[in-house]
Amino acid sequence: MSLSRRQFITSLVSASLFDRLFGAAQGEPLLRFGFLSDAHLGLANTENNAAFADALVRFAAANVDAVVMSGDLLDTGSVEEMELLLDAWQTAFPDGAAADGRPVTPFPVWGNHDYMDASYMRTMTPEELRAAYPHCMIDDKDRWWRALTGEAFPGEVFHKSIRGFSFVGAHWGHEDETGPWMQAHAAEIDTSKLFVHVEHPHPYKTVYADASGPQAVKEFLSSYPTCLSLSGHSHLSMDDDRALWQKAFTAMTGSVPKKHTALISVHPDRVVIARRDVKNGVDLPEWVLPIATAPRMRACSST
Repeated sequence: MSLSRRQFITSLVSASLFDRLFGAAQGEPLLRFGFLSDAHLGLANTENNAAFADALVRFAAANVDAVVMSGDLLDTGSVEEMELLLDAWQTAFPDGAAADGRPVTPFPVWGNHDYMDASYMRTMTPEELRAAYPHCMIDDKDRWWRALTGEAFPGEVFHKSIRGFSFVGAHWGHEDETGPWMQAHAAEIDTSKLFVHVEHPHPYKTVYADASGPQAVKEFLSSYPTCLSLSGHSHLSMDDDRALWQKAFTAMTGSVPKKHTALISVHPDRVVIARRDVKNGVDLPEWVLPIATAPRMRACSST
């Protein structure tokens, strides 16, 4: 699945040209979902709150099947910020459904801010932290997860099937547990076709050559060319080609609502990533990526 830079740039063809040549036979995508990260919703963060809400409305207009959110949705992890998230979701997807009644699946993972592990919080004693932030989402993760998804909190690493595609998520601090967890739940996860992996920090030395991310998960996912890994944390720009990394698997970052958003469409032979420069109100060239395939026998094999 590795591409040279020339091959990679060549793959960034416009959707209109690609669809004119190949799209007629493909029809509607098998799966379409929005991708967001690092919304940092807060009572005083009006720009962030509005950008997040607007992004959800745009995704609703695009008839998405799901919205992937890769952490730091909240700024301090408070209950009040969680209520902002729920209000925005309900506005875009009343009763969790699209305009035509189809269910729309939220697929969030929590980041360091959601888990009250922001750098400025680490300098505070437990007593100071609780005095400053008395109502915390993580005190009752099950309640707030149910409010957003309608389901019980699934654990720190979890899986969900959306329109027949596997999504695997890992919450903050549990990213390197992904490999053992996937091995233990191999029967649930279809890695013979594209599957989506979601965590807050970038896997080690993937996008922008980030060397600060978790390493074991990168080693594990390197056995799966069908993996699309989505992350956030660094607030990096999607208008830079380094936001997309393609070697043993594919990794992508960005999609901070007040800067960029991404709409991802999965076709039988390709993935189309439509990037929107929200700040300047323009669409960026779409990334059109081939889909790798892998024998089912490789699912969840150890590295």
